[in-house]
Amino acid sequence: MTTYQQLLQTIGQLKSIEASLELFSMETQDKQAAQIFKEAYDEATKIVEALEVRQMQMEKEEPQFKTF
Repeated sequence: MTTYQQLLQTIGQLKSIEASLELFSMETQDKQAAQIFKEAYDEATKIVEALEVRQMQMEKEEPQFKTF
């Protein structure tokens, strides 16, 4: 598996985690837990955004990686 493929896989997994965290934050009755899930969701979102920037850089440097 190439680094690019690993990056795409990681982004996909993190997006799944994001969705779970968002769902947990909405479903819990515990306000403190909801806040913790929300903060974790926000952090995961920042990481996904950073990795997507790296994905675009890789696609620019190596056109064969460009996804459509």
